Amino acid sequence: MSALLAPLEEVAERGSTRAPRPPLRPVAPSPLRLSRVGFIIFVITLLGAGMVGVLLLNTSIQQRAQTVVAAQRTAEDLGHEQASLSARVEQLRSSSDLADRAWAMGLRPNPHPVFVRLDADGTGGQVVGEPMRVQGMEMPDQKFRSADEVTVGMEKSRAAYLAEQEAKRKQAEADRIAREKAAQEKKAAEKKAAEQEAAQKKTAEKKAAQDESAPTTNGTGGR
Repeated sequence: MSALLAPLEEVAERGSTRAPRPPLRPVAPSPLRLSRVGFIIFVITLLGAGMVGVLLLNTSIQQRAQTVVAAQRTAEDLGHEQASLSARVEQLRSSSDLADRAWAMGLRPNPHPVFVRLDADGTGGQVVGEPMRVQGMEMPDQKFRSADEVTVGMEKSRAAYLAEQEAKRKQAEADRIAREKAAQEKKAAEKKAAEQEAAQKKTAEKKAAQDESAPTTNGTGGR
């Protein structure tokens, strides 16, 4: 036996001593595997739930936005009302309103005031001046007008101003129309005069041409 064939024989002997290989068989499918139809149904359900959630979220946001807008409008109305009430309070605190209410109660300004001069300790005192009863007509210029009377006066003044402005506008419009009419009449008169002058010139030229041709005709007939 050669040295080259010895290893092959050993390999063949070793292979003959192995246990026989079992036959191949198919592997059973896994029972937990999802089918394609079930997966599609699951995805569609998930997308539908997401769309419903987004729709509900948008609806909630719109409702909250409307609530915020309504609250802002209410706040603005309350702010205007507060400003109006503050202005009314300031008006009632003003001296003009106090004088108006005093006038309505029958109080009149006294042009002869009387003062009381107190002592150093604040007791006693001396009357400076002569107290006099007023009749209500001593200071006719000091008659105070109420806020309504002032408003009515302002409205009358504004109406008079607007009427004056409207009268001025109408007068200016009438003047403009008169100027345009006069310009048109002047232009028409100038055009008519030019036409008459052109007609007279044409007639004069025609007459002159006739006068020039008359002697020539007579001379020709004499010959």
